[in-house]
Formats: sequence, structure tokens, C-alpha cells
Amino acid sequence: MSALTEDEAAAAAVHMAGCQDCHQRFVAELNYQRGSIPFSFTLDPEFWFRDDHVDFDLLLGLADETLDQDTQEIIGIHLKTCETCREDVRSLLAFRKSMSMSANSNCSVTAARYKKC
Repeated sequence: MSALTEDEAAAAAVHMAGCQDCHQRFVAELNYQRGSIPFSFTLDPEFWFRDDHVDFDLLLGLADETLDQDTQEIIGIHLKTCETCREDVRSLLAFRKSMSMSANSNCSVTAARYKKC
């Protein structure tokens, strides 16, 4: 038996978190293989993506809305559990908004001065 790739494991975790039948089958197989040894395991995507922090390129892609749907979904799952990354997203969006307002303000001054912009 070979190990799943990271993408395959992520897809399986997302599926099993939403599919009660598959989740129950997985737990039953683990119980069968492990016997009566107690264990704790979760397939919740929030658990699996909690350490996948949003790097600068992903942060920009999120702000620019240029990321593919799967990447956006994974980032959304991570942001549910990571206050640090949520703050990074809030900070970047606030910075961009302030820069946009500043540029619009400068444009108004320039337009008034030179009748351009």
C-alpha cells in the first residue's frame, strides 16, 4: 500500500468530513486494524489545514481574487482556525483600501490643479 500524496490526502479529508458514510467506514476500518487500542482521530479539514499558513503570494492572490476555487477553499478553512492569518488578511485589505483612498484623493488634487486625472 502506498501513501497518499498531500493533495489526495487533503481531498480525502474534505470528502470524509462531509460524508458520514465514508467517515463511519474509515473509523470502522481503523477499529478493525487497531483492535481495542484507544485512539483519537479527526478528518475535519480545520484540523488538517490549521498549520498551512497563508504566505505573501497567497495573501495577494486572495486579495486580488485570482486564486482557483480549491485554493480559496483551503485558505478559507485555515482562516477559520488561525487568528494570525485572519489578521494578515485584514491588514492587507485595510492597507489596500487606504492606499486606494489616498490615490483617489491625490487624483482629485491633481485634477483640480491640472484639470486631468
